[in-house]
Amino acid sequence: MKTQPLPLVTRLARASLAFLLAFALADSAAADATDNSAAADHFLRMFNEVNAEMRQKYHGTGNVADLLTNRASDGFGATNGIVPMSQDAFPASYDLRDLDKVTPVKFQNPWGTCWSFGAIAASETSILSELGGSASKGFDLSELHLGWLAYTPLSQEAIGDTGSTNFQSQVGEGYYTVDADGNHSLDPNIVLEQGGSPPTITSVLSSGIGPVPESLVPYRNKEGITVNDGAGTPVYYSPDGDWSVDESLRFTSALQLEEASLLPSSAVIDDENKYHFNYAGVEAIKSEVLQGRAVSVNFCADQSMPGVAVDPKYINTDTWAHYTYEVVPITHAVTIVGWDDDYAVDNFLTSEQVEGAVPPPGPGAWIVKNSWGAQSGTFPNKFDWGEDGYFYLSYYDQSINNIETFNYDTTTLGDQGDYRIIDQYDFMPSPSSMTLPNPIPASMANVFTADERQAVTSVSCETSYPDTKVTYEVYVLDDGATEPRDGTLAATATETYEYGGYHLVHLPQSVIVEKGQKYSVVVTEEVVAPSGQIIYSSQIDSSINRLGWEKLIRDQPELKGLLTKHALGIVNREESFWLLTEDGEESAVDLFDLVADIKASNPDGEDTIDYDNFPIKAYAEPAPEPEYVKESVSAAFGEGADAVTVTAAGEFPEGTEVELLLAAVDKETANALAKLDGTGKKQILALDVALSDKNTQKPVNFKGALTLTFDIGTRYEGWAVNVAHQPVGVEGETFRDIVVADGKAVVKVDSLSPFGVYGEAAAPAPEPAPTPAPEPKPNPTPAPSPAPTPSPASSPAPASVKSTKKTPLAATGDPLGLALAVAGGAAALSACACAVVVVRMRRRRSEENAE
Repeated sequence: MKTQPLPLVTRLARASLAFLLAFALADSAAADATDNSAAADHFLRMFNEVNAEMRQKYHGTGNVADLLTNRASDGFGATNGIVPMSQDAFPASYDLRDLDKVTPVKFQNPWGTCWSFGAIAASETSILSELGGSASKGFDLSELHLGWLAYTPLSQEAIGDTGSTNFQSQVGEGYYTVDADGNHSLDPNIVLEQGGSPPTITSVLSSGIGPVPESLVPYRNKEGITVNDGAGTPVYYSPDGDWSVDESLRFTSALQLEEASLLPSSAVIDDENKYHFNYAGVEAIKSEVLQGRAVSVNFCADQSMPGVAVDPKYINTDTWAHYTYEVVPITHAVTIVGWDDDYAVDNFLTSEQVEGAVPPPGPGAWIVKNSWGAQSGTFPNKFDWGEDGYFYLSYYDQSINNIETFNYDTTTLGDQGDYRIIDQYDFMPSPSSMTLPNPIPASMANVFTADERQAVTSVSCETSYPDTKVTYEVYVLDDGATEPRDGTLAATATETYEYGGYHLVHLPQSVIVEKGQKYSVVVTEEVVAPSGQIIYSSQIDSSINRLGWEKLIRDQPELKGLLTKHALGIVNREESFWLLTEDGEESAVDLFDLVADIKASNPDGEDTIDYDNFPIKAYAEPAPEPEYVKESVSAAFGEGADAVTVTAAGEFPEGTEVELLLAAVDKETANALAKLDGTGKKQILALDVALSDKNTQKPVNFKGALTLTFDIGTRYEGWAVNVAHQPVGVEGETFRDIVVADGKAVVKVDSLSPFGVYGEAAAPAPEPAPTPAPEPKPNPTPAPSPAPTPSPASSPAPASVKSTKKTPLAATGDPLGLALAVAGGAAALSACACAVVVVRMRRRRSEENAE
């Protein structure tokens, strides 16, 4: 942001008024619900309750953020789940510049785009750290691409090349910047003066909109007009001229955002608008920096603009040490690149220097990269501010907020990008993201249509709470399906995330979807509340629309020319669904109907707020029909006498270097497999099985059935074993009474998952029917009969002959958890010896009975 005092005040005023109106309008009697109505009515009650809580908190604190979203207190800024660490866990000082991971300081003039500079600076450092690159060799991403496209709507021109069915339905969605008369305007004095927040940044970058190289979209007007100093030397590019970004570049990105984490703040503001220091927030930032990620943060800046003379209030320009000693709104975005625990208190302003100034209560400061130029820079980034563009921000600053880090999937860099297809609907990057907590099971789902034959490799969602457990399910839908689970569950994954934010997960196996076929992504988010109760959360984004903007201008004419944007949100039928499970029955409600109900609940039926689809995306690559070749691949698990070998034989895509991955399952999954087996047999083996391409590390598909051979060793020769097969969330399958021959048990499957092998020794052969005994003779007592001989081992039974299915169990496997494979190998088989002993005892008892 430019951080000029007057524009800041007016921006906050208009935001406050706009969203106060928005949520006040929602404070109304519930509308009649849609036809499948218990679930719809439940959603509306939850929506109105959250709205009321947000309004009540805003009236108590006066903080506009409390009116915009409940995420700041309930999730993104929460400290729940952050484990306090000893100060010894971190060095006393740390600076990513020393590792050559920080790009040069830039100059944001002439626009209020600090939020874009802060996010891009953090992204550059994160990418360099992950790739092992050096900032000194040159690495520069575009701030203008992000800043411009966040506030311009989705156009037909942008999607013309893709022709995506899912995109076509959303044409026109997004923000519209307007002039004083309400006309849509692409004047950069309006578009680039909007400011930004973490939800806005995440929404753009996760959509395949950037980041791009600075050389592709440079921060300058197209005409090259400059602002010069008194000597005629160019200082920065002029606001005059054409600053627009070509729509054909909208869906261009160098690599794909994989995770955006919103960290807890060290500045906690309570319901009475009082400040409390939270050391967990300091630790969270240090942890991210220590992992090579710079941190984008907002705070209340003292200076309005570089070069503008102001009386300092919070920053000491002799030492460039900043401390906001009171609760005030944020005004500027910057990037933390390091820290110094010993940075002295006497570096900060005191009342002797500036009236009213208060020094922080203790030492310690962040090393912060600004976007106001550096003395060592070159045009257009040369400007004498700070310590060569840097300053120190006290740990105890009372305004620090919106703390975000970015992690990218660097395997998608350049031509290696796998995500050439992103199916999504949420193109309204709203700062007003509302979280709806639910005490009974609830899920969100988006239904997409494949424009070509494609392999869905990854999916994503957004969360609001720390330590949220997310279960992703991908269904290939049946023809004529009307709900997101009307089809075949093709893949699933479960992850728990330390922080709220945006998360992309790679599926354990890619899902092939044919051209024109519909598929769904169902997301279930669970978090444990302080009371111990499980809460299911959902997100819905909203923003003031054109009618809302007109009402505000009509009711408050002084806002004309100050309130310069409104939104258009598009939610069509059969795109997004909300799923509620109550009394064992699941109901699916179309979000289109829920939005209509919410709007109908406004007084006088005024439609002043627009809503967006659920922030669920699917990432895919084109999948031309491959040639398949027969192949067999094996992998060993464990060591020594406990080692086993698994072999997968089937048809795999030609040219793929197939690798079989084995990993120990967690205890919960092992227990679920045992329950699925349900016979009380002893566990021999429990592990995850997956297939991967050695070159790309991506899941590999196979055609038809896959033959799995578990070589568990001759010590189990002749045993009758069951193989339990439990894809998470899918109906479980058990192959029963497979007799181990040559140490091997063989099954045929059509999907991979956690497998458990359970068995016992083959029963002895039955006694022949008794024959009449001959008359006894006075001969000596005969010798005892020998003990019966166990039945010989037979060939493995066809797996399909004795396959049974059971209800899904709550298994949570760890697909591809290779780090556990070696360490867990012996443990996974530790029960084997015990099983052998028990079986032998059982056999002896059988022999005694036979006698």
